[in-house]
Amino acid sequence: MGDGMSNALLVILTARLKPGEFERLAPSVPYFVDASRNEPGCLSFDFYRSITDGDVVTTMERWDGPMATIAHLCAIHTRSFMSLLQDCVAQPFTFTTVPDTTRPGGSYAPASDWRATKRSSQWMV
Repeated sequence: MGDGMSNALLVILTARLKPGEFERLAPSVPYFVDASRNEPGCLSFDFYRSITDGDVVTTMERWDGPMATIAHLCAIHTRSFMSLLQDCVAQPFTFTTVPDTTRPGGSYAPASDWRATKRSSQWMV
């Protein structure tokens, strides 16, 4: 956009898994993350597992606008992963979408920096 503002969205998904279900989910994570990162409109995509509670996983995603986010949600790899995730969760997961204010001068840390500064989580992929 000409005014320096962006339509980018920050999407955060957090899920509490049933005990032991991370081992079931883990083999799918590298493919899901790689396929998501290669989608048009993906600005960043990171998957985390809490180091203080191994049953909590989070994605931090940045998308170049609502259309890219919707396309991601409709992608076969996303639908497949979300179906598996749904089977693994102990309770409904949270899904938060907010305007990405990392550029210019926003208050959120970009996902690439969050990885290094967030001590309660471990970067998975």
